[in-house]
Amino acid sequence: MKLVKVHIYGYGKWKDVSWDLTDKGIQLFFGENESGKTTFMSFLKGILFGFPKKGENQYLPMEYNAYGGTITIENDQQERIVIERIKGRKVKGDVTVYFEDGQTGDEKTLEEILKNMDVSSFQGIFHFDLEGLNGIGNMNPEDLNQLLFDTGIGGGQSVFHLQKKLHSEMDQLFKPRGKKTEMNVLVKKLEDTEREVNKWEERIDQYDELTNRLKSFKQKLALNKQSQHEINTKTNKAEKHELLIDLAKDWESKRLLIENENNIVSFPENGLKRLDDFLDKKMDKQALLRNEEVKLQVIEEEISSLSLHPQWSSMRNEINSLLQNEEMYKGRQQELHNMEIEKEHLINKMSSLELGWDKEMNGESFESIPFSPYMKGQLQDIKQRLNIEQETDQRLSEDADRLERELDFKEEAVEKLATTLLPSKEIDELKRNIKVVESRTQIDFERTLLKDQQNDMINQNKAMIKREKQQQRFFVVLSVVLLGTSLLSILFNELLVTVVSGSLFLIFLFLIITKRISIRKTKNKFLIKEEVISQRLEEKELALTDYQLSDVKKWKEELEKHQKQLSLYEQGIEHLQMLREQRKEQEKRILQCNGKIESILNELKEWCDKYHIPNKLSLEYFNSLLQAVEEWKKYEEEVNRIEKKIKQYELSQIAFEKRVEELINNIGVNDELSIIHSMDRLKHFLIEQGELEQEQNKKEHQRNHYKETVTRLKIELEEIQREINGMLNKAKVSNEEEFRHYGNDFERQTKLKNEKLQQWIKMKIIIPDENELEKVINLLLYGDYDPVEEQKRLKIDWEQLESESDELRQNIAALEKELSFLEKDGTYEEVKQIFTQMKEELQSIVKRWTIASLSNHIIEEVKKVYEKDKQPNVIKKAETLFCEMTEGKYIKVFAPLGEQRFIIERNDGIRFEPAQLSRGTCELLYLAFRFSLALNDPSYIKFPIIMDETLVNLDRTRRKRVLSILNEMAKERQILFFTCHHHIQREISDSSITFV
Repeated sequence: MKLVKVHIYGYGKWKDVSWDLTDKGIQLFFGENESGKTTFMSFLKGILFGFPKKGENQYLPMEYNAYGGTITIENDQQERIVIERIKGRKVKGDVTVYFEDGQTGDEKTLEEILKNMDVSSFQGIFHFDLEGLNGIGNMNPEDLNQLLFDTGIGGGQSVFHLQKKLHSEMDQLFKPRGKKTEMNVLVKKLEDTEREVNKWEERIDQYDELTNRLKSFKQKLALNKQSQHEINTKTNKAEKHELLIDLAKDWESKRLLIENENNIVSFPENGLKRLDDFLDKKMDKQALLRNEEVKLQVIEEEISSLSLHPQWSSMRNEINSLLQNEEMYKGRQQELHNMEIEKEHLINKMSSLELGWDKEMNGESFESIPFSPYMKGQLQDIKQRLNIEQETDQRLSEDADRLERELDFKEEAVEKLATTLLPSKEIDELKRNIKVVESRTQIDFERTLLKDQQNDMINQNKAMIKREKQQQRFFVVLSVVLLGTSLLSILFNELLVTVVSGSLFLIFLFLIITKRISIRKTKNKFLIKEEVISQRLEEKELALTDYQLSDVKKWKEELEKHQKQLSLYEQGIEHLQMLREQRKEQEKRILQCNGKIESILNELKEWCDKYHIPNKLSLEYFNSLLQAVEEWKKYEEEVNRIEKKIKQYELSQIAFEKRVEELINNIGVNDELSIIHSMDRLKHFLIEQGELEQEQNKKEHQRNHYKETVTRLKIELEEIQREINGMLNKAKVSNEEEFRHYGNDFERQTKLKNEKLQQWIKMKIIIPDENELEKVINLLLYGDYDPVEEQKRLKIDWEQLESESDELRQNIAALEKELSFLEKDGTYEEVKQIFTQMKEELQSIVKRWTIASLSNHIIEEVKKVYEKDKQPNVIKKAETLFCEMTEGKYIKVFAPLGEQRFIIERNDGIRFEPAQLSRGTCELLYLAFRFSLALNDPSYIKFPIIMDETLVNLDRTRRKRVLSILNEMAKERQILFFTCHHHIQREISDSSITFV
């Protein structure tokens, strides 16, 4: 699987950007801090496995709606697949997979493409960062061994940290001999509380009797309070009824008075006042009407006395147009004079330019040269190309001289190296001597190695048996605790805890038996292996004979020195050959450059012939000549433009003078006048007729205003009369006198009704319900109900109830005092509730401890499966990579049988644990395991490896070795490397660099 293209719609700082990725070598992403590298890596993880959850850094873009993007991948069948994930209803986003044949898929399809890989596996196997390296230097030996062992299983620290967390949580909850853990402290409190509950149960009978009596008294007191509340309610009603007596009598008297009079049903509102207002308005309008009719007659006589010129309406616009253009006429006259002067000045400039180039042009004129921007551009292009080739020729000549000097120096150095090499006969002699001595020392080396293996095996056997016995004792203690927990939960009737703890007890019992069998088998295996090694050791002892060691080290150093000098000599020969080839290539380039210069000069000659320009001029003169010709052509265009404009102006002036003459004749002036005097006469005529027209329009406007006023006043008089007639009809009378008499009676009845309504409103404020109010009024006015007597009776009943309540309160206080003596250390219910809560809390802690213990057991079982099926291949590949990273200094990495730790063997046979190595070597071992795990990935999709500043802590030599391994890995799978360091960028020189 390869990443081909990344397109971000919107994610953090990135908005609508894309990158094309390569699968050749390492794809290097280089950028300064805060340039977006971390955002880019988070985007890759988000598209493949879902966007970050709420509470994490979701990289939501600011002021930008788009969120998400696409990744284009290429599978092993060379098929391209586009994976798109955008913001959706789910937090992780909506994903769509697009195939080349047009089919699409969803989240399930993406999981199938990734072989069901989850984000934890991706980060633990294929994503490399500084998190795994930074903590190595601060770890103790045991934690470091565990970290490397977990790295060989899952690629990261997740299993290691999870087990430490589970052990810590179990120790905090319970220890068999602990006193301060949660479970131990809670069990002690539970025992004390149970004893207190037993004491309370002895006096519970007396407590229940007093409680029942107290409850009975309180119920009676509550009934008395309810009765007193009912009496208060009735008393309040009687007080309200007392307030209604006078109001009800007054209201009833007004009601009877209204019923005895004739009721006037219909009369206009404020009728009398409105009638007087209408009569006053009618008189005012009639006076105004008479005044406006007189004004209208006078203005019509004034209009008839005014008269205008017969053609005034058609002549006015033409005269105004001529007056507006008068200044333009005068301006054109001045411009014609100025243009003649400018034309003459331009012609003089053109002549001056041609005279300056008369000698160089050989009788040719500027007019014959077909100047154009394209022509000028051709010259600039020829000049630019000629300059480039001349500079290139100079640079190539300098490079050729430098190569010649370097070649002479290198030939001299190679000759010196040839004199330092050993003769072939001497080399053969040294090799024969070394072979003879090494054949004797081989047996001694093997014997020493077998003794070391025998001692290691004995020590490993002792350590493993000791560890197995410690684990067996731990399982025994744990089984006893689980058995106790199970029995305790049976007493507390906790079925779930009983089942879980019982199941765990059986599991650990089975583990104890398994451990005993395992110890017995391990002892037998070690005895067999020890016997085999002893036999081989005896064989080596018999084969060992005395011998005299020669100076093998000295011979090897001479051969090594010869080999280095030979390597330098061969490199020098190759370099000499390369320099000679470069010299030939340089001479070829110089010839090609000279040919290009000659071709450009021929092109320049053709350009001169085409545009009638003498070829004897230099490039600088060509530029000056073209500049002069361009300037001459601009002057020529300007002269032509001026001549054309002069003709247009002259035609406009003639037309203007002709129209002025026609208008002068129309207004009746027959004298021959100049244009200036004619325009003055037209201005005077325009002013005179305009004033007359203005006066006529003003009179017409006044006449129309008077007519509108007369019409409006007549309409208003008719409207007033209609209003008066409408009021008479509504009152059903025929004249004003009847209307006024009828109106006085209506106002008196209205006042009486309003007073009655006010009384009713006051009573309704006291009793809002109308039905109840009517009943109370009838009872007060026509019944035998007396509110004052009712209040006195209710007061007597309330005082009697208050006396009974006082007696009940005294009894309640006495009982509560007696109960408080029994409850001085807390009530029975409180103690019992505390006891129940403690049991529930203990059950919760037992559940938490059981879950943590079971999770730890499951992790151990999973690790055993990984150790058996996966880890051998991982360790084998890690051993090869670690040997290559250390240049053969460390040759073997293995995990002792049954132990979760690693042993590293150096090339001299000495063995180390990881904690005994330097931090830099430990980091290389960690990287070897990570690389091996990635290369042994069981998903077989060759997922790209992503590295984030992984090499920043390594020195230059180690970085070079690790980069060599990465380059080899990059031949088989894609590698994306993110960094902000310039020196790392330079060291990864063969990579495709993407700047972010």
